[in-house]
Amino acid sequence: RNRHNLLVTAACHSEQAILAAAAAGVDAVLISPVFSTRSHPEAVPLGVVRFAQLARLARYLGLLPYALGGIATDADVRRLRGTGAVGVAGISMLMP
Repeated sequence: RNRHNLLVTAACHSEQAILAAAAAGVDAVLISPVFSTRSHPEAVPLGVVRFAQLARLARYLGLLPYALGGIATDADVRRLRGTGAVGVAGISMLMP
């Protein structure tokens, strides 16, 4: 935590971004997009396996990995169990 005692996060889409986030001293990373998303239809989704690889790297570096992107249902959240995610973030799952 920083001097303001706030959780500092960074959005990451690759290994390089996670390494940069760790070097910058963030606490957590929002790894995205995990699944296809309406808000960024042009983005190529990582999928569960690639997300798990990136989450494992984040944890190894001492970062808390959160899944972001296209997580709209309880089934999407269940698909992320066992990947190393500490939580999920999103918009679709919160709005109709």
